[in-house]
Amino acid sequence: SKEHHPNLRGRPLVYYTDLCPKNHANAAVLLGSYMMLEHKMSATDVVKAFEQVPGYPFVPFRDATFTSGDFGISLEDCLFGFERAIKAGWFSTDSFDADQFEELEDPQNGDVSLIGDKFVAFR
Repeated sequence: SKEHHPNLRGRPLVYYTDLCPKNHANAAVLLGSYMMLEHKMSATDVVKAFEQVPGYPFVPFRDATFTSGDFGISLEDCLFGFERAIKAGWFSTDSFDADQFEELEDPQNGDVSLIGDKFVAFR
């Protein structure tokens, strides 16, 4: 991956999103998850980092589907839930199969996400 490429080592990671508040929440969930997995930060520490970002608290998180949401879930809900999933062994970068994820994400293959061996999320 680019993160481990020797020419890029030590260079800052820059992530950009537009001015849409919904996209800020989604970007924060993605970046927060990255911070937890790659930098071993706790959900509490990630939330503290985002408290410094203009626009915090963010609008409720919304997945990338185009349907309207009937409930809101906060950045904190997402990150603390993800932290619990990591601690429970439901997610690990060592066991995550990106090819399988891509295949199952296809509507012709069920449009599902496997979460460990105990849970299947339907879209």
